Amino acid sequence: MKKISAAMMCVALVIPQFSQAWGRTGHNAVAALAERYLTDEAKAAIHEIIGSDNYLWELSNWPDEIKADRDKWGYSFAWHYVSIDDHENIHGDFSRSKQGDIISALNEMEGRIIDKSLTKEERWQALAFYIHLVGDIHQPLHVGNRQDRGGNDIKVTWFGDDTNIHSVWDSRIIDLWQLSFTELTDSLDQKIDLSKRASAHKPIIEWAAESKRIRAQAYLGLETKKGELPRLGYRYGYVNGPMVRERLQQGGYRLAARLNFLLGK
Repeated sequence: MKKISAAMMCVALVIPQFSQAWGRTGHNAVAALAERYLTDEAKAAIHEIIGSDNYLWELSNWPDEIKADRDKWGYSFAWHYVSIDDHENIHGDFSRSKQGDIISALNEMEGRIIDKSLTKEERWQALAFYIHLVGDIHQPLHVGNRQDRGGNDIKVTWFGDDTNIHSVWDSRIIDLWQLSFTELTDSLDQKIDLSKRASAHKPIIEWAAESKRIRAQAYLGLETKKGELPRLGYRYGYVNGPMVRERLQQGGYRLAARLNFLLGK
C-alpha cells in the first residue's frame, strides 16, 4: 500500500482540477470522521486491505484523481451521481444511465469490499470508490436534475469569479471556512453514539432520496434580472453552510456504520 499511496500522490500532482463533490478537503474529512468510529474488527479488516500504516482519507479522492485517465477509467464517471427530475419517483421506474449510477455503484462496491476471492488491489479500489461515493451521495446536487446536470448548467459568480452552483456546493462553501481537513473533521465530530444512528443502516437509495428532497435549497437566492448571473458570496455561504456541515457529518457517520457492518463480522 505504500507504493499505492505514492502513486496516488503523483497523480494528484499532475492532473487538472476536476469538479468533485465536497472537494479534497470535504472528502478527506468524511473519511477521517468515519475512521474515528470504526470498530477494532473493521479496522483490522481494512488494514488487511490497505496496510496498517495507511488511512481511509488517503483513498478518499482517488476516484476523482483517476478521471485524468479517461481511456482506462471513463466507464466509472457515471458512478459519481444519479440524474432524476423533480417529478420522478426515486423508488419507482425512472430513467437511469446504462453506465450505472451512484446508487448501483455503491451497492456493487459493498459486495466487492467483502469478496475475498478478489485481489487485494481490486478490494482497495472498491473500498476507495465506496469511501468517495458515500461522500458524493450526501452532496445534494449529485442526485441532480437532468435539465441542468445537477446544477452544472446554472452559472453564477462566487465572490466575482464565474462558476456554477454545483461547484459552489462541491467545494466553495467548504473553502470559505478556511479549515484543513483535520480541523474540519474535529469541528464535525460530535462524539456521538454511532449505534443510535439508525439511518446509517437504511438502503443506500434512501440516502439518495434525502439528497433529492433537500436539493431545492441550493437554488434559493439565485433569482436575478434576465441576462445577469446571480452574484453569490458570504450570505449564500452562511445560509447553506449548516446543510453542508450536516451532510458531511451524515456521510462520515454512515460510512463508519456501514464499514463496521460489512467488515466487522
